[in-house]
Amino acid sequence: MSLEKWYGPSLWERAVPSNHRLRKILEEFSFLEVNEICEKYYVESHLGRTPIEPVKLFKALIVQVLEGLSDRELEEKINSDLAVKWFLGMKLEEKAPDHSTFGEFRERLGEAGLKELFHHYVKVLVKKKYVTRKVTVVDSTHILANVSKDRESPSNKGSGMTKWMKWKMDRAETMTEKEKIIEDIKCVATDRDARWGYKTKEDIFYGYKQHTGMDGESRLITEVEVTGGNASDHNHILSVMDQSAGSVVADKAYDSYMNRYLIAAEGMVCKIIPKQRKGMMPTIEKEYRNLRRGIEAVFGSLKGNLGLKKTRYRGLQRVAIQSVLTVTAWNFLRATRLCGIGFAT
Repeated sequence: MSLEKWYGPSLWERAVPSNHRLRKILEEFSFLEVNEICEKYYVESHLGRTPIEPVKLFKALIVQVLEGLSDRELEEKINSDLAVKWFLGMKLEEKAPDHSTFGEFRERLGEAGLKELFHHYVKVLVKKKYVTRKVTVVDSTHILANVSKDRESPSNKGSGMTKWMKWKMDRAETMTEKEKIIEDIKCVATDRDARWGYKTKEDIFYGYKQHTGMDGESRLITEVEVTGGNASDHNHILSVMDQSAGSVVADKAYDSYMNRYLIAAEGMVCKIIPKQRKGMMPTIEKEYRNLRRGIEAVFGSLKGNLGLKKTRYRGLQRVAIQSVLTVTAWNFLRATRLCGIGFAT
């Protein structure tokens, strides 16, 4: 007799209370389609077929984001946490997959496969009318690269690359000198896909940008795109905005005649903050400020609670995978909150 039959269903009820976030995610979403969506990535992949169902591995990656775990820690979590084992649909006595299986699954699906799953659940959210599509908000946030310490820093004590760059930049007198320093420092980076970017003229970072489209009312994310940190925001508004929304709101970094023309061509109301604010309607600026606070709060949660402040991996493709998994996990959590559901502590 299995342990599950011995203890009966009351075991899972005690291990996974009614207000547990994993139980609420399963109540809100069906994962029946995951195996079917992933099937083609198993057929086309050079990797051998694993006996573990894709749906279990996909759920495991969501748990990994929610808990901030490494692959090894995720394996241990599945073996020791009954709530996680129940969420994955595993038997009580069943052992967790080897930690290497999670990396193979991410490689097998890649950014394309995980984005297909992300888009599937965005469609579910639209069908549930959580995504209202009245207004789409577009903005970007930086993600710090997971780079090694710089041994050539002035102190020679392992100061971070950002500190070294600031040390040199403070001594540069012209913008040309600063740009030359930026180009020279690229060669010491361990993440070759990351780029130096500016949050402000004085605040620089080395890493990536996540360009994000968000539903204004629900704060659910409908699209993401990851680029190097030096990418210009205004080039990515069309790729992340929800083109089925009634209007689009963005800050002045996205303002250009071409963007305004293309948005109007889609039949949407353009509410991009103009670079020159003189004569701008006060109602538009007020709406922008309110929606801006919303997306900044979402970025804060992605970084503070779901580990997007710094990349877990190196390379553009792997960082894009991290980004897609993070926003998918955010949407799952956000949807349960929109139902007025609390969480177990």
